[in-house]
Amino acid sequence: MKVVVKPLSLETWRDLEKVFGPRGACFGCWCMYWRRSLKARKLLAEKCRKPSGRVDTDEWNEASREELKRLVRQGKAHGLILYADEEPVGWVTVGPREHFPRIDETQAYKNVPKNPDAWSIPCFFIKSKWRGKGFAPKLLHAALEFIRSKGGKVAEGYPVTTTKTGKRVSPMGAWTGPEVIFRRTKFKRVVGSSPYRPVVRLELGK
Repeated sequence: MKVVVKPLSLETWRDLEKVFGPRGACFGCWCMYWRRSLKARKLLAEKCRKPSGRVDTDEWNEASREELKRLVRQGKAHGLILYADEEPVGWVTVGPREHFPRIDETQAYKNVPKNPDAWSIPCFFIKSKWRGKGFAPKLLHAALEFIRSKGGKVAEGYPVTTTKTGKRVSPMGAWTGPEVIFRRTKFKRVVGSSPYRPVVRLELGK
């Protein structure tokens, strides 16, 4: 199997749409979860709310798609697409930490000391039939190379471990990446991290 990774751009946008499918990866997310503050999320929910009081999921999906595409056009959203035998099947988000304001608003990360030089790797997505083939580590390594190419010195991840009862997190719930792939790449937990939702960092070049 031939595996290659390409950066997201307007030229590869259609390939990202193929990876995410009609549901926008996870419930219309379009990889905007970390990019929106809680305030922005609430404003969008109100905009998409039906007279019944429920949020129109189709409208939310489309708004998220258009917002991500606008950020790509502005050079404010980065990511990498993985291709298996020329078929786009996987995705990882990467960018300066300030591109992801939701991180600072997440309770599990509030007591963790910040590193202003960090580049974040907060989200992975692999199409269901392609999971379990070792693509997540390939995406992580590609993200690290991308950060280096941009002059980044520190990589930061937010992996999942197990549930509080010790059960394995489902693939759908492991969208920040399993901790094992970060650990094998020599990321270290940051002091103050939650045992279940840790922050891990790697100083690049070491």
